[in-house]
Amino acid sequence: MYKAKDFENIAQAIGRDQTQRLIDENRGKWWIYIPKAPTPRIVEIIGLRASQKLCELYGGDRLRVPSSAKSDAQKNAEICRAVMRGEPAVSVCCRFGLRGDRLLSILRANIGEAEFETLRSEIETCIGYNGLAARHEQIQKRLAAGETITSVARSFGLNPTWVLEIGKRSAKA
Repeated sequence: MYKAKDFENIAQAIGRDQTQRLIDENRGKWWIYIPKAPTPRIVEIIGLRASQKLCELYGGDRLRVPSSAKSDAQKNAEICRAVMRGEPAVSVCCRFGLRGDRLLSILRANIGEAEFETLRSEIETCIGYNGLAARHEQIQKRLAAGETITSVARSFGLNPTWVLEIGKRSAKA
């Protein structure tokens, strides 16, 4: 197993940008398993050449994901900007891999109290089941009309799994 400092060596081997993308994609995890051969997921994140080099050097190993306060601060700022621009909370949660309570804590820590209180109930409704319940009928109608789960999920800014669950519930009713 390798420690976070080994990412400096990885950055020298595959490049700083690719290394940062690898870290960003695995933020919140303790370890990254590096396969012995490039997988589609790693190629998607860092590119073919970098993934080949990474697997050649570290294939079969687990790497400790470094914690980066600067990176986290940048990500939190981006989350706040997305919410302040009016992006649906569910969409923000899906895009950044957050639970609703984590979104609220990031907002509470990074925007003014008055702005937070203004957004709080809207966000709690949007990320909670009650917020989805208010839109169930529209979602069910669109699914019944033959629209794909992915299309409905995108238009509502929801996780497709939630849309599928709503569709299952309407089929039972």
